[in-house]
Amino acid sequence: MKEKWKNTLYVVGLLVALTIIWASAFFVGRMTVPEKTTTENYRLNLNTETGWNLANDFVEQIVDWNTDGEELAIMTEDDYELYAYKTEDIY
Repeated sequence: MKEKWKNTLYVVGLLVALTIIWASAFFVGRMTVPEKTTTENYRLNLNTETGWNLANDFVEQIVDWNTDGEELAIMTEDDYELYAYKTEDIY
């Protein structure tokens, strides 16, 4: 009987420890994620020197990109991920 109680307390202790670890990881993870993401539509004017320089600087920072024909995903050297979505067919 004594051995059964010992095992039960051991299992309960493990469950409490795992619950505390899980809750800590969950709340720490929530604190590291931004609360709000922004979506802005911005049309870049390449006819101006400022617009051209901005586009050129951005292209130099691209380290990886991928597309499936509908979405363009871009990764920059400072670990930003940008997504562009196809809205119309222009040929």
